[in-house]
Amino acid sequence: MINRVSFVCPACLGQVEQTATETECLYCGSRFRRNASGCTDFAPEASFDDHWTRNPEVRKAWLAIEAPREEEYELGLAKRYVLPLLEKLGYRPGSTTVLSAGCGMASEVDLLNGGGYEGWGIDIGNRVDCWERRTSLNRLARADIRKMPFPDECFDFVLSLNTIEHIGVVGDTDQVTPDYAEERRRAMHSLLRVTKPGGHVLLSGLTRNIPFDFGHVQDHGFVRIHSPWEPFLLNFSDIRKLCAETGKVEWAKPLPLRGFFSWTRLRHSPARPLLPVVDWLFGELPHFVYGWWACPFWIALVRKRPAEAVQSTAAA
Repeated sequence: MINRVSFVCPACLGQVEQTATETECLYCGSRFRRNASGCTDFAPEASFDDHWTRNPEVRKAWLAIEAPREEEYELGLAKRYVLPLLEKLGYRPGSTTVLSAGCGMASEVDLLNGGGYEGWGIDIGNRVDCWERRTSLNRLARADIRKMPFPDECFDFVLSLNTIEHIGVVGDTDQVTPDYAEERRRAMHSLLRVTKPGGHVLLSGLTRNIPFDFGHVQDHGFVRIHSPWEPFLLNFSDIRKLCAETGKVEWAKPLPLRGFFSWTRLRHSPARPLLPVVDWLFGELPHFVYGWWACPFWIALVRKRPAEAVQSTAAA
């Protein structure tokens, strides 16, 4: 398996060399520990402790029940949404590099590599502890999205799904830090830095305008009630503004929701017969609805400016 991409030092983007226990930058001398499975920790100073690690009982229950559901969700999302989108955009196996930034269980990275794409993944949460059974360990690393260990412009396609809202927050909570806006700008700049000119970034998240949040319910029970103006969640307009502020984006478009959800819980409920109908409807709504403030979930496809467009803008 030939790599078109390689890890570099996140501090200086210099070449790195790996031994059995560490990864060393040959330029600035930074050293990074490798864990027992061989993955490098490129962000030892950064910490994001997922809510399910707070005590041993909760951790055990999460790993037994939620972790398999999450893997099922990741694989379903990759098969039904990401792979068809790659094909639609003209990205073919054997010649396409893909990064999953915030890859969680990283099961989609295995799927991408198994399908002929060159898939890489990073995450900074505790799900990295579940990577031992991955087959793409040499392409996985613990790393911060704001400071990624990859060269400039090396990926054709970057996906960072349900992740941006967790940047600029206090741990695994819905409380933002004073500099949350700047941290999210840093993350967007970083995602675009590693994307090739003319390449694409795929983002997603719950819409902040809907005051009922069923996705971030730790410490809130079944649902989190919040203000539509809260700074934790974003909507599509927020993403489009964030992209515009980088000066590197040609366009950002909302995408239909069909195929994005795996319904891992509802498929075992009385609502199961309705799910195919609901999923079909998610792809038949008027296109403006997917970027509307009242749409409960947004998916944004972002295209980085081609090299010639960047050059002409600089010349002007």
